[in-house]
Amino acid sequence: TSAATFTTRQIEEAKRVESNYAASINEALNIRYRANSRFDLYVSKTVDANREEFSTSTKLYSSTVSHFQSLNSAKNKFQSAMYSKLIEQDKNLAELYSSIDTKIK
Repeated sequence: TSAATFTTRQIEEAKRVESNYAASINEALNIRYRANSRFDLYVSKTVDANREEFSTSTKLYSSTVSHFQSLNSAKNKFQSAMYSKLIEQDKNLAELYSSIDTKIK
């Protein structure tokens, strides 16, 4: 009976060790799952933040381009108006010089 009792104790100890080992593996898997979940959350938040920053940058760029296009359009209109005025002044001066020439002759 002594050998049988020793074997039973060994079996109980082995079951206890196996149970502790299984619990340890389970805990390790839980920790790994939580770490992965936190990492996924971190990546998700980082991606969202970068997406938002990119969106803001894109809007700012678009707004800046639009502003410069407006400025360029205004500049072109101003230059066109000034060119027309210069042509008109040249024409008036030519008429003035012509009338002076006619009076001199």
